[in-house]
Amino acid sequence: MVHRTLLDDAPQVQADLRSAEQVRSALERARPSLVVHAAYARDEASVVGATHNVARAASAVGAELIHISSDAVFCGDGEPRDEQDRPDPILDYGSWKARAEALVAEEAPAAAIVRLPLIISLDPEDHIVGAIRAGVRNRERSVWFHDELRQPALASELAEAVWRITALDEGDRSGPWHLPGPESLTRY
Repeated sequence: MVHRTLLDDAPQVQADLRSAEQVRSALERARPSLVVHAAYARDEASVVGATHNVARAASAVGAELIHISSDAVFCGDGEPRDEQDRPDPILDYGSWKARAEALVAEEAPAAAIVRLPLIISLDPEDHIVGAIRAGVRNRERSVWFHDELRQPALASELAEAVWRITALDEGDRSGPWHLPGPESLTRY
């Protein structure tokens, strides 16, 4: 997957984050002062391996790091968690994100680890909203989980919060952050 939105006055580099060499080369060329690792994937190599590569390369070029993680590092039982609670994932994705967080903490101890909740976007539609609407149009049945509690939030609000975190000094942003939405809900 490639991010195609060009940023004004920013060097453009491309790398497969699963390749340590490509990530190292890209960051050496770009020489960023801050890396926000927000890539999303649903396979172990793209979550754990890519995160390790990004954290190692960011440290090598002296860049600060903000790693975007997930509340899926917790079991989804609806119990409140704070930033110091240990992950207790039950899903593969949550286990991969927890391992990625541990690698970030090892490679870049001053990094921020930002745990996002279930992300909702209505305009533009996220892939789940699109699938729900298509199912309704086509009169198809769908599956709704009722045994997992999450605190969903709008993508636009989460983007603003992450942007505010980037504006902090490294010492003030270091460590884990939770950005939950206002309510605990099941997908149902």
